[in-house]
Amino acid sequence: MFGNNKVRTGIDLGSMSVKLVRSVGGKRIKRITHIGVENWNSTDSGDSVVRAAAALRRLLQRLGLRRNQLGHIAVGLGGSHTSFREITLPRLAEDELQRALPYEARKHLNLEDTTPSVLASQILGPAPSSTEDDGEQMWVLLAAVPETRRDFPLQVLSQVGLEPEVIDPEFLAGLNEVLAHEPLTGDGDSVRALLDLGSDSTELHVTAGRGSLMSRTVGPGAPPLGEYEAVTPYVEQLTPRIRETLTFYRGRHRREIEKLYLAGGGALLPEIVGQLHCALDLPVTSLDPLGSLADKARGREVAMTNGARFVTACGLCRWWDVTHV
Repeated sequence: MFGNNKVRTGIDLGSMSVKLVRSVGGKRIKRITHIGVENWNSTDSGDSVVRAAAALRRLLQRLGLRRNQLGHIAVGLGGSHTSFREITLPRLAEDELQRALPYEARKHLNLEDTTPSVLASQILGPAPSSTEDDGEQMWVLLAAVPETRRDFPLQVLSQVGLEPEVIDPEFLAGLNEVLAHEPLTGDGDSVRALLDLGSDSTELHVTAGRGSLMSRTVGPGAPPLGEYEAVTPYVEQLTPRIRETLTFYRGRHRREIEKLYLAGGGALLPEIVGQLHCALDLPVTSLDPLGSLADKARGREVAMTNGARFVTACGLCRWWDVTHV
């Protein structure tokens, strides 16, 4: 469909750094050609758009990338600012869904904190009918985000002369990367979970296929990598919220979360994997999206020990894969 060398670039505008992954591939990523990170801090004084754009510009220069070499661009949008819900609707054409979107969004989404807001939808596929009278049904993902949050990545990229083709919530990008490593099984019972240990907040994202997507903030941001003594209190703070979320998910969807992937800078904290494993009694592993895909990538030497930081950027590149959340 896309040929074998479709160029895609994922840009993750984090609160502490900008991460970029450039890849090529057709139906799936074939290899990663460039990878890099440039630090910045959104809490510093000055215009955050200007400072984030400056960091992105420095990163592109260091990687030797020009604007016309980035191909299709996807940029991340902080998932904690997105209101979303999976619903079932009678089978509609795409244009019919767009006309119905404002009504369905008001009906199903919490828009009180997202006004003025940008609305979006995605048809996920057919859904089972509750009764014979329902007719054909489909799963639809509805989402709303404040305009100011949507505009931030647009403004940052505009300062560098770039225009993204896709603005995707970070939690969806992260789950896409998880599913690339461990696809869902056909029985519909398998569950994939990602704990994103970012600098601003810690978020748990879960999916088991259509109709079972969930994303929750379960704690504060991860402590800096040098603060080893802060790891245990951090895990102790997260544990009850994670357990509560897993229990809620189990009760609502009748599915068990059997494994937990870690992403974000906090996944690099010493002993974090072992401590979470003991606290939750679950298999826990740090997700490295690079692997052999980035063996010959420019910038690979910088990212060798930081793979978990690039989960969102790699997941954004996968927006053009044949299958994604």
